[in-house]
Amino acid sequence: MNVGLYGGSFDPIHRGHVAPILEAKSAAGLDRVIYLPTARPPHKESRRLAPAEHRFAMVELALSDHPELEVSRFEMGVEGPSYTVETLEHFRAQRPSDRHHLLIGADSFLTLDRWYRFRDLPSLARLVVLVRPGWELGEADDHSPWIRRLAEDPSVIWVENRRIDASSTEIRHLLSRGEPVPADWVAEPVLNYISRFGLYAECP
Repeated sequence: MNVGLYGGSFDPIHRGHVAPILEAKSAAGLDRVIYLPTARPPHKESRRLAPAEHRFAMVELALSDHPELEVSRFEMGVEGPSYTVETLEHFRAQRPSDRHHLLIGADSFLTLDRWYRFRDLPSLARLVVLVRPGWELGEADDHSPWIRRLAEDPSVIWVENRRIDASSTEIRHLLSRGEPVPADWVAEPVLNYISRFGLYAECP
């Protein structure tokens, strides 16, 4: 089975976390995609996130109409920061017959050489990189040799997505000011959940 793994803080989850993943699933020939809300992302330790259980519940609600997309609690149970390489090792050990794919955005791809044990990532999962129309890698001097070589690796799948301007940061700011979130940015059940629990009344 071809399985995609897609991690993030999802604080909150919005359309930009769903529509591009559905496109990537189809383009990469994936059978399902597992969302991995993280309790403590290594690159966001300085920012206070909504409680992990709330973020998990919002992802469940956002994916309820898409049975091929599911959510896992694995990274929420990790003590300390969640490292992608360890998540991949976990899923490889749990389901060794699956072919794992790591879904990441283009901006994340360009920083992979700063991730923990980054050299192990391509051997644990095939990379599926989501790019916006017109995106280019840039000049060679802008990136490390490792990134340049990886970008040219034929095993990497590049998926061009339609631009979606939804932003978790902007959504939090709007909600903290009591202003409406643009239509179609956030699924209605997720907005109802946010309202019910008073999430983002103060923007972190």
